[in-house]
Amino acid sequence: SSLGQLYAAKPSYVRPFHARVRSLIQTFNICEVPTQSIDHLLIPPWIISPYQFYSLFKLYSKSNVASIIYQQIFNSHRHQYFEYVPVYTDGSKS
Repeated sequence: SSLGQLYAAKPSYVRPFHARVRSLIQTFNICEVPTQSIDHLLIPPWIISPYQFYSLFKLYSKSNVASIIYQQIFNSHRHQYFEYVPVYTDGSKS
């Protein structure tokens, strides 16, 4: 992988914990379960454009809408955009 080449070229760069452990598991044949590698940084962060955030819940006042309505809106939204990866937050604005 491209990150593997980076770490090979720059020994002073410490590989992430999961990469070091994966290497040890493979070296010592500890586990027969196949592992899967994921290149998280295929696109450098400075090239990625800002994400778009859309929330149906901003259209409704929490004090005037029953919780079951919020659940229905959420389920409908998830059904409509099932191919997207959901991102859940704690609700804070920062």
